[in-house]
Amino acid sequence: MMKIRHLNKIVFVKSADIDYQEINLNGNVHFTGDQGVGKSTVLRAILFFYNARTNKLGINAGDENFLDFYFKYANSYIFYEIKTEHNKFTIWLTKELNRQVYRIIDTEYDKEMFFEKTANGYRPLKIEEIKHKIREKDISISRKISLFNEFRDILYGANKEPKFKPYSIMQSFAYQNVPNTITNIFLNAQLNSDKIKQTIIRSLIGDELSETKQKFQIDLSTIRKDISEFEQDFNDISDFETTKIKAKKLISVADDFKKAQQERILTAKNLGESLIFFQNKLIETDKEFTKTKQSLDISNGKIIAIKEEHKNSEKLINDAITVLKSKILDAENKKGYWENVKVDDKLIGIENILKVVANEKTEQNNKNAKDNELKTLKSKFESIEQKYKIRFTQIKNDKDTSVNTLKNQYSNFKNEIIENKQKTNDYFAQKVEDINEIFEKNTETLQKEKEFSQNKLSGLLRKRDRINTQDFHKNEIEKLKLKIIEIEKKEQKNLSDIQIKKNNIENIRKQFQSEEELHENKYETENNKLIAELKQFESKVKDINLKLQSFNNSFYKYLSDNYEGWENNIAKVCDETILFTNNLKPKLSEINNSFYGIELDLTEIESKVKTISEYENDKEQIHNKVEQLKTELQRLNNKFEEEKTKFRKNRTQQINSIKKKIEKNEAENYQNQIIKSKSEIQQTELIEKARNEKIKLLAEISPKITTTEKELLLNESKITEQKDIKKNQKIKIAEDKKQKIKILEEKLNQKKQILKTGLEKTETDYDKNKQIIKDEQINELAGKGADTDKIKIIEDDLSKIENLLSKIKQLKTQFVNKYEVEKLEINKIPEYAENKKNNETQLVELETENKKELLELNIENKKINTHFDNLYTQKK
Repeated sequence: MMKIRHLNKIVFVKSADIDYQEINLNGNVHFTGDQGVGKSTVLRAILFFYNARTNKLGINAGDENFLDFYFKYANSYIFYEIKTEHNKFTIWLTKELNRQVYRIIDTEYDKEMFFEKTANGYRPLKIEEIKHKIREKDISISRKISLFNEFRDILYGANKEPKFKPYSIMQSFAYQNVPNTITNIFLNAQLNSDKIKQTIIRSLIGDELSETKQKFQIDLSTIRKDISEFEQDFNDISDFETTKIKAKKLISVADDFKKAQQERILTAKNLGESLIFFQNKLIETDKEFTKTKQSLDISNGKIIAIKEEHKNSEKLINDAITVLKSKILDAENKKGYWENVKVDDKLIGIENILKVVANEKTEQNNKNAKDNELKTLKSKFESIEQKYKIRFTQIKNDKDTSVNTLKNQYSNFKNEIIENKQKTNDYFAQKVEDINEIFEKNTETLQKEKEFSQNKLSGLLRKRDRINTQDFHKNEIEKLKLKIIEIEKKEQKNLSDIQIKKNNIENIRKQFQSEEELHENKYETENNKLIAELKQFESKVKDINLKLQSFNNSFYKYLSDNYEGWENNIAKVCDETILFTNNLKPKLSEINNSFYGIELDLTEIESKVKTISEYENDKEQIHNKVEQLKTELQRLNNKFEEEKTKFRKNRTQQINSIKKKIEKNEAENYQNQIIKSKSEIQQTELIEKARNEKIKLLAEISPKITTTEKELLLNESKITEQKDIKKNQKIKIAEDKKQKIKILEEKLNQKKQILKTGLEKTETDYDKNKQIIKDEQINELAGKGADTDKIKIIEDDLSKIENLLSKIKQLKTQFVNKYEVEKLEINKIPEYAENKKNNETQLVELETENKKELLELNIENKKINTHFDNLYTQKK
């Protein structure tokens, strides 16, 4: 089933007396109802859609005109929804500045686009609000169409603007009789088939007389021969139409091919422009990539520098803390040691030792007192005392000699060990120095090679940066670019001139269209006036013809035949209707001058009845008048057509003149496009050449950079390897040195133990010999009468005091003197703790500050890194 375009729906919004109504017209629609419910209102609105005229809608004279009746408010609208083969569109009719305005909306009717929901229901939106809402939904809406002719051209496919092609219900440049036919059908009261045929025929021949006028008659018998001859012509036309379809297909294919060629040229041009754009973009990206890489290197350098600085600062503080910890630990250890130092089971702790040492002076005084007392007791026995004193001195000297000998042996051995230690230190120091010398010697060449590679790499990187930033053939490309810009300016100026001229053509068309419409309206007014006058005369002729046709059987003929002189009496009182009536059946009765028994004097009354010749004469005069009116109608029609042709010719001349100028502009643009295309090709070639040169140079330098980077890495690897060898050798030397020192110290400790044992034996032997001599002295003194018991007691006390003083001396030498030195360190524990705490606080603050600074730098670095990665991706 063939699908055709048709009016699908009509919607009234505050139009006429209708607040809101949607009426579907997509099938057989019947309008029924009492008088005044709005059937004619709807039909006239439908008719207005097809004929786009306000003066042929069947509106009686004196009634409200179409626009005032249907559009009483600012938000009064009529919407016509049209269904096509594939979709639907809507024609929106409004009244603006007292003129009808059409707009075409490229979608089906949707109530939501034209109403706003409020608390009281739906409010029709204003025109600007509707336009804004439609554009918000990205739906196409046409410009205002305010001329009837333009709308009819669009509706019936005669408009030449491509954008209006999809919005027609048919395609015809000679559609003018179609709306006339529809109008005649709509306004015809009797719609039987004969009436519709006659209406269509009148429409096709341009006769727009109403049904009350004389019908146009076609005698088919007179044109039978013409129809039979026409059949062959019709067949020829059918064959031509078949050929025409093929020709149209060929033309369509040719047009498609031409269009494809143009699209191909346009695509090539776009690709060329895209290529240039992306090449320029690549150059810019390369520059930005290099710049971003430098920024990234700087940022990374800052982060490394800050980390290094923090590391150094942290190391200094940690070193200080370590030193303080070591001092505190050492002091604490010393404090612990002195608090728990043990001389013997009875004497533990430095405080107790100090108490013992503090009694030195007292004990010395006691000794002196005892010495004096002993001296007094022995004063009588001088010779004995002297004798034994010599012996005591002898054994003491022997003891001292033995002690000194042992100590000298230990001292000599200790010096020998110290000398061996020094020799060992010197030996291993020399080995470390030899290793350092070998390392320096081995790495000197590697360092020089590394420096050479670094300098070489820096030079290559600088050269690559210069290549990246260098604009090859810059001047030539800039010249072509300026040339293209100049051509584009000319092209733009020509396009602007073309658009202005096209607007002028459009204005001329609109102006002539408006004038033509006015001219047409004037013609229709005069034409209607002549037709109305012609109608009156034709009506009179019809009446006379009826009278003449009924004359033979009429009362008039009977009187003329049988009643001589009736014109002077009966005719004066008898109406023409009675005289020309056929069925009165008159009979002749007695002739007298009475009227129904009444005698009347009719001499003063003029006769009303015309003679047949007078009727014939009137008919002739009216016929002449009708012919004059028809001649006038034909003259008016000819004049209208001549003026219309003149209008169109004048319009065509003006438009053709402008079109020639447009063609000149277009020809100039065509030449400019050729020059521009050549320049663009040259520019593209130069850019490509520059790009290739850059790529070539970069391709040449990239392997060198890679090779140099590998050389640099290899040198660094070798230097690192040498450092590792050096480090391992130093560790081995340190371990060997430690082992040898340990052996020497063990030997010294063994010798120290031997010394201790020897000293203890010497002291024991001395004490034994001393006691023997004392016993001998006591015995001899006892023999001489001395108080030996008292002497013995005093000597025992002195022995104890001397032992105590010796012990105190030993304690002072072994403990007190050393403690006095170390006490200074022990007393500094609070100071060390405070300094440690301050350093730890400083370390935390440094860590916090460093974290904050690194966080800021890392955020910035991350941004740069992301940008760098994006640029790298773009480059790839």
